[in-house]
Amino acid sequence: MKKNIVYTILLTACIKPNSSDILTVSDPVVRARQYEEALQWYIENTDINIVLCENSGVDLSGKFANHKDRVEFLTFVDPPEIEDKGKGYKEANIMKYAHAYSKFISRSDLIIKITGRLVVLNIQQIIDFNNLRYSHNRAIPFCSAEVCLRNRAKVCDSQAFIYNESFMSLLRPRFEDIRLDVYFEAILFRTMFSSREEKDHICFIFPPPRLRGVSGTWGNNLELSNARYYRTIALVLIKYVLVLLTRHHRS
Repeated sequence: MKKNIVYTILLTACIKPNSSDILTVSDPVVRARQYEEALQWYIENTDINIVLCENSGVDLSGKFANHKDRVEFLTFVDPPEIEDKGKGYKEANIMKYAHAYSKFISRSDLIIKITGRLVVLNIQQIIDFNNLRYSHNRAIPFCSAEVCLRNRAKVCDSQAFIYNESFMSLLRPRFEDIRLDVYFEAILFRTMFSSREEKDHICFIFPPPRLRGVSGTWGNNLELSNARYYRTIALVLIKYVLVLLTRHHRS
């Protein structure tokens, strides 16, 4: 009998930023409200466990006391770095903390990491499609294909991606390479291709994540029009075709 895949949503959160890195949405009141609204959306629109891990010592659990069976709140204080490595390094520390202390994550097959102020509107469709193609440690969906199609910069989208503990074991040692001029997204890209060399068959998330929210860095609205979103889907399909053709040529 096929084992059900156990997912956990990891929402990374920082209500009181303490990095000098570029940040447009910096008001703690605004950020807290955005985290709460996103969390409420995931509670209402998914049925899987959620971890919200916050790194500035702010506890948001009070407003969600009725959801303790599904939502795990982790809070710690990540002090300012003597050498400021930027918000990407802070996010990496959140992931490390969550993996060290979350009971939900310790029991998960796959973790869906999402920037905590954002909503992935089609998260259930992503999960449903992934269930059709996943087997443990194989065919791990990773990141948005649209970013990798423009990979001259060698970065991956870090706003929403899916991974397992095997991938985290490769990613964790690379966190120390993150700096203000070496983005978290670049480290993800390097680790993705390292994982491919380790025979983990990483593929792109499909359908591509459809985000709702505001970029913390630039302040722009991330929700795409239908036309732009369908263009993204077309790009993903083109990428799949190119990958298949490359594999066929090599064989």
